[in-house]
Amino acid sequence: MIVLIRHAEPEGAFKTAFGHTDLPLSETGRRQAQELGEALKNYRADHLFVSPLTRAKDTAAPLVENWLMTPEYRPDMKEIFLGEWEGLPFEQIRHLWPEDYERRGKDLSNFAAPGGESFLQLQQRTVPELERAAGFDGTSFMVCHAGVMRVLLCYALGIPLQKLFSFMPRHAYASVLTKGRNGWVLEAFNQSPAALAQYLGCGA
Repeated sequence: MIVLIRHAEPEGAFKTAFGHTDLPLSETGRRQAQELGEALKNYRADHLFVSPLTRAKDTAAPLVENWLMTPEYRPDMKEIFLGEWEGLPFEQIRHLWPEDYERRGKDLSNFAAPGGESFLQLQQRTVPELERAAGFDGTSFMVCHAGVMRVLLCYALGIPLQKLFSFMPRHAYASVLTKGRNGWVLEAFNQSPAALAQYLGCGA
């Protein structure tokens, strides 16, 4: 079983393009991470894989502390790299690159910001991480990013990348995938920490 968790809310990310930009958690995000750790304090994953970006590491920190386990930081689980768009407000991007911005909407799969990567490239570097985690026994937690979760869910469910924004993962919420003989199954989507704890059988 794979539990995908989106990092908690970062500081200063509202309406801004950030991928590899290394943002800390906001005050709300720190509270969300603590709530996640508290909800799962009576559970212990078999494996914990984490994006090395600060917002993911800090989201996983309460789990690491409660479970007394060492996370494995996986560089290929970073968010999509947005090149020259990194850190810019979307309105500024729309103004400076109007044609590129329009092309992005028409071809989400293959479009890449100048100097950045496409969602297809993101999927190609993150799918091996998902398949690797599926090869381990027990439950694997993957603390990562919305873009990563979207492309992995598209892959697992056979959904075209053009529809990736059909998935709207919430901060510090989880989705659960299992893999069987007939392929991947989405067992749960956008579960709050409390709901995830109930699903895993460790809720109050």
